[in-house]
Amino acid sequence: MLRIKLIVIVLGYACPLTYGQNCAGPFIQAGLNKAGVGNYTAAIKDYSIAIECDSTRYKAFINRGVAEAALGKYILAIKDYSKAISLAPKDPVIYYDRAIAYNSLGQWFQAISDYDKAIQLRPRYKKAIMNRGNAKSDGGDYEGAIKDYTEALQLDKKYLKAYYNRGTARVELKDWKGAIKDFNKTIELDPGLEQAYLNRGIAKSKLNDIIGAIKDINYAIRLNPKDSKCYYNRGQVLWDDIRV
Repeated sequence: MLRIKLIVIVLGYACPLTYGQNCAGPFIQAGLNKAGVGNYTAAIKDYSIAIECDSTRYKAFINRGVAEAALGKYILAIKDYSKAISLAPKDPVIYYDRAIAYNSLGQWFQAISDYDKAIQLRPRYKKAIMNRGNAKSDGGDYEGAIKDYTEALQLDKKYLKAYYNRGTARVELKDWKGAIKDFNKTIELDPGLEQAYLNRGIAKSKLNDIIGAIKDINYAIRLNPKDSKCYYNRGQVLWDDIRV
């Protein structure tokens, strides 16, 4: 009897059933390699195959969530992070990543809750503390944000983002002197940060230091001549000075 051998060809990817659970690792690594060069769509495909191979590999869910978040697919990312948390509930990084996704959707309460959990698991998690401050600031809790930025700075006295963000939170509370102090420190750490000069100039103008304000805003324009906000605010400072 003539035997006919059926050959199945799978284009692009090996069939997970061919390799069983052992294929998860190589596909996770392949996904990482693709994500590393910004090819997140292809990376997601690799992570999905890894999950088909072994649905207990929580890192495949984390990595797929990261790739989805990079593409702005935050709802899908949250779903994957949640699955990863169910598999590895003691990993603070997963809560941190999910918090970022929640914050990107404007779900600040959920984001803060996840940052709280990440910090509970890793008390000196300065990025989580600083980003919890960002979530509080985005939600309008500027005093709570300042408290978090200050805590982050206690862990790292050269944490530029914490100084800058605390300065912007103080601007919202009209604490002009405190804001200027934070922007001074920001500029000390990064003399080329245009936004720090612009915001310091605005704060100075509120204290009627018009010369200092114009000097700062002019320097911001020198750093970035295409930023329309600088020209607008310089005009506003000059107009307010004329009206006084």
